[in-house]
Amino acid sequence: MEKAKKLTVAERAAGMRATFTFEEALSVQERISDILAKADAAVEAFAAPYGKGPMGLTPEACRTNPEYRALKAKADAMFKEFRYFNQIFNAAFKKEYRAHVMARREAKMLANRAKSGD
Repeated sequence: MEKAKKLTVAERAAGMRATFTFEEALSVQERISDILAKADAAVEAFAAPYGKGPMGLTPEACRTNPEYRALKAKADAMFKEFRYFNQIFNAAFKKEYRAHVMARREAKMLANRAKSGD
C-alpha cells in the first residue's frame, strides 16, 4: 500500500485557484475570520471577571478552569485553521489580494481626506 503524497503549499494553492475565484476565496477568508473573532471574544468574555494579573496575563484560576480551556482550545484551533487557509490563499491569489488591499487602503485614505476637508 503506497503512502499518500503530501501536497506542497504551491500544489494546494493551484488547487484553490482551480476551485475558487478570488471573490469566493476572499468570502471564505472573511467567514473564517469572523468565526475566529467570535471564538476569541468568547474566551475574553469568560476571562473578564477574573481580571488580569500584575503582568497583564490571565490568572491561573481562570486558565485551569475546564470551561476556559475548552473555549481556548476552540479559539486556538480556529487560529490554526485561519493561518493555514491564509498561507494557501496568499500563495494562490497573491496579485489579486495585493490589489484588493491597495484598493481598500486607497478608499480609506480618500474617506479620511474627505472627512478632514483636504
